[in-house]
Amino acid sequence: MKINIFVRACVLLLATAITTANAAALQCSGTVTELAYHSPGKLMLKLSSMNYGVIICSTDSDWTVAGTEYGSTSPSACKAIYSSFMIAKALGTTIDYVQFDGNDVPPTCNSFKPWTTVSVRYSRF
Repeated sequence: MKINIFVRACVLLLATAITTANAAALQCSGTVTELAYHSPGKLMLKLSSMNYGVIICSTDSDWTVAGTEYGSTSPSACKAIYSSFMIAKALGTTIDYVQFDGNDVPPTCNSFKPWTTVSVRYSRF
């Protein structure tokens, strides 16, 4: 029985290490080149420094991305974030940086895969 508990503890620790090992954060800057709505309720963003747009949140439910430690983005926060980017696009404002978090965040802004889901942790205009 002690061995069984030890094995379970080791598996849990290994699974936790694998889950957190992929978590990443990346800061990108530039102008907003694309904003899009993708049903059901998903919003996308692409900056001039990025090769693909990324899905940043949901207007329908809390947005939780694996690899983020601070929680989820509520639908109301999503709408506020999206509105900020919409104003920046309309004005042609350069965004100092946006921090993207999540397990699928790549090492550089121009190496995103299509349809990557991320969390916007911080943005500065």
